[in-house]
Amino acid sequence: MNTAQNASNEFKVLGTTPTRPDGLDKVTGRAIFADDFQLPGMLHGKILRSPHAHARIVAIDTRAAAALPGVRAVVTSADFPKVEHKLTDHGAAGMMNMGEAADNCMARDKVFYDGHAVAAVAADNPHVAAEAARLIEVEYAPLPPLMSVRAAMAEDAPAIHEDYFPGAFIMPTEKCLPNASRMQFGEGDLDQGFAEADLVLEREYTAETIHQGYIESHVTTVSWDSNDQVTVWTSTQGQFALRDHLAELIHVPISDINVVPLEIGGGFGGKERTYIDSVAAVLSKKTGRPVKIAMSRDEVFRATGPSPGAYIKLKFGVKRDGALTAADLHLAYEAGAYAGGPVFLGVLSSMSRYYRAYKTKDGGLCLGTLDLRARARLLAHLGLDDPRVTDPNYDDSGPDADRLAIEMIAKLEAIFETKTTQEWFDELRAADVPCDPIRFSEE
Repeated sequence: MNTAQNASNEFKVLGTTPTRPDGLDKVTGRAIFADDFQLPGMLHGKILRSPHAHARIVAIDTRAAAALPGVRAVVTSADFPKVEHKLTDHGAAGMMNMGEAADNCMARDKVFYDGHAVAAVAADNPHVAAEAARLIEVEYAPLPPLMSVRAAMAEDAPAIHEDYFPGAFIMPTEKCLPNASRMQFGEGDLDQGFAEADLVLEREYTAETIHQGYIESHVTTVSWDSNDQVTVWTSTQGQFALRDHLAELIHVPISDINVVPLEIGGGFGGKERTYIDSVAAVLSKKTGRPVKIAMSRDEVFRATGPSPGAYIKLKFGVKRDGALTAADLHLAYEAGAYAGGPVFLGVLSSMSRYYRAYKTKDGGLCLGTLDLRARARLLAHLGLDDPRVTDPNYDDSGPDADRLAIEMIAKLEAIFETKTTQEWFDELRAADVPCDPIRFSEE
């Protein structure tokens, strides 16, 4: 910290280096992470997972595991309540099919990926729990797997789910193939746009599945007491979403579930959903004691949600000055064993548009979007150079872009002190600056 600079600083926080509230506890080891948490009488759970990518479960024999000394409970899908397959809105957690979420936590008739949970045990310590899980015998009837999004969308692809439900990630999709659903957005005449182009570019890209690789694995401890009050201590990025999901998975009212978030050792979007909490809850209910389940690194990679693989096919029509005349995009995202790939986010971000709202002199709201052509012409109209044209070393993701944005904002804010939304819109049209009338409105 610059002491001289801070001495003349009129602010209490800006320009200083505040102490992080959690910093001391973390560097001294006092912070409690999920695997540090302990309760009196706590048992340890272990989940048996499928070695097959796609198979029908013929039979499960848990007798040897249940007879092992130190084992307190063994559960399969028969111990879990059935959850209806329907899309429900969980706010910040997005749209979810809770029936599929329940099946993902514990397989019923089929397994849909290597690592799919088929049974679980609770024992006095982790070593006995792991040995008991190995003693569970499962008879499988292997089925053909699908290993990529293009294979799943092929005409001769086997249907993975006999009762496939279209998925959702923020917005619902519609079923279009036995293993796929879709959403479509479009505007204008594609053929005319491509006919007006000086150059048509076509490209295809593939992206492999990538796991976030957070340092801390998924760990949860659940206590289901005699009054049917459920308390969860876990590493999560959304305790309220977890509470809502768990209420549907174990058929307990939200008011009877308390989720206590502990310190988190990384998540990056991977700890927003539940994988093991319902399993620990059912084991706790069956034993009458708290149960902790800690995933190994192998289990994290096999049985949690990574960033999806994708196949993307693009066709762009462009003018020689860089203006886009047409764009046709085909975006196919893997969703794993169940529907719900992030196609909506891909569609929204694929055209790289820019948004900003400004207050106008009459109190209206001007919301503008800019494509590449509009940006270049708007900069010229504002008396600013487009650095992508004038500066060969311009970095669109670095400080140069920040400086340009500040200059643009200052110019526009000055304009809106004297102009209404309609006056600004008319000025843009007169100057031949491309703009979208749908995106300019007054409130």
